[in-house]
Amino acid sequence: MKKIFLVCLSCLISYGVVAQVSIVPKAGIGLGWLNAKTKEIRKSQESVLGFLTGVGVNISLTKNLSLQTELLYTQKGFTFNDLAFISVEGYAISKFDVVYRLNYLELPILLRRTFGSKKLQPYLQAGISVGYGLNGKAKVKSDDELVHDLFDAENKVRFGQIPDGGSGDIIYLDINRVDVGLQAGGGLLYKVGKGHLNVDVRFDYGLTNMYKSSWINVDNNYNKKRLLALTLGYQLPLGSK
Repeated sequence: MKKIFLVCLSCLISYGVVAQVSIVPKAGIGLGWLNAKTKEIRKSQESVLGFLTGVGVNISLTKNLSLQTELLYTQKGFTFNDLAFISVEGYAISKFDVVYRLNYLELPILLRRTFGSKKLQPYLQAGISVGYGLNGKAKVKSDDELVHDLFDAENKVRFGQIPDGGSGDIIYLDINRVDVGLQAGGGLLYKVGKGHLNVDVRFDYGLTNMYKSSWINVDNNYNKKRLLALTLGYQLPLGSK
């Protein structure tokens, strides 16, 4: 048993020495929206632009195959519009939009296949991601001045139920905080200096329904997040000279 342990340990150490490990700081923008079950609900929702930033670690498995895991701060946004508002005076009906930007700490784990030469390497990648909701902001848009008089133009967003004595300038969303999705895309690695300039395009296909199953009329509240992201990074091999 001791010999087997020593052999396995030796293999792991040898692989760690041979395998190329790179660090990939990155930042970019993402276009987020919700995918609803019905066409009518999809029409009442629009996409929102956000940003993302973080760092990745790329570990080579073979010459052209690598594993990349990342820790990202990601904004996932969406807009609800055509919402009816009944005013205090005259019971007039007004419509307004609410733009949400929710902030997530996200962990993608991707398998990458590269092609081409050392100078220019296009690649394809796919994998899974797990996000954890931190907080967010919600902005109200309307041509009706009464809406802005009664609601702040921008509100903080917190996950969970409204606590006793909750602040009026905070919107509480009792939705699923953990967001699991599939990611796929591709990009380019271009040799610059010791590392590679990295342009990455990725689509995040959310698997988790935003609403909890305990909600009433869940079929009409079926929404899953989507995100199309473009990032720019720099892949630098560790220990490079």
